[in-house]
Amino acid sequence: MALLFVPFMASGKLPSFNSRTIQLKKDGCLIELSFLTEKKKDFEPKRNRFYHWYAFDQVQVNEGAYSGLLLHGIYRVYDLDGRLIEQGFFEEGQKTGTWYTWGSDGLILNETEWENSHKNGRSLTYTQGELFKVEHYKDNELHGKVIQFDSEGNKETLKYRKGELVVRTPKKNKIRKFFQRNFEKVFRPKDMDEPIPAAETSAELQE
Repeated sequence: MALLFVPFMASGKLPSFNSRTIQLKKDGCLIELSFLTEKKKDFEPKRNRFYHWYAFDQVQVNEGAYSGLLLHGIYRVYDLDGRLIEQGFFEEGQKTGTWYTWGSDGLILNETEWENSHKNGRSLTYTQGELFKVEHYKDNELHGKVIQFDSEGNKETLKYRKGELVVRTPKKNKIRKFFQRNFEKVFRPKDMDEPIPAAETSAELQE
């Protein structure tokens, strides 16, 4: 049986803490994980980050806090038939690097870049092994281009900024407005801008 190896990148160099690797069952899956064997004395969780920790034979997650041993190292999930369906990396309880998920047929479903427990970077979604969508994230919010492909290879591109869809004025309207504005400046009769003398106006009214 061939071993499947997927490269991953951790954000920065990992500190040299003692860790332990175990396996546990959850929701019909087998989970292989690593965690620190002791709590860090000077470690202060940050409010807007999510920490995964191990205690009482379970994995929990909290924002800005933890109680137990922080996950630290490789994390893999297998289905009941022993197929790898998820793989990633934790650094001091936080998701980091590129995380992968696969279907029961072994085809990749998603690969997403994480940093400091948030989605940061590219997220690629696949269907039947073919690239279906490309998204860009910054601190868990869509930020940048979102490209979606159909079955024929055509693509639709949208742009997001801090989670909000950016709606742009069509280029044709911009070009039309540009030429219209400059046309009026060049061909506008000069006498249209000159005020009519009051004497001429009163004379015309008397006639």
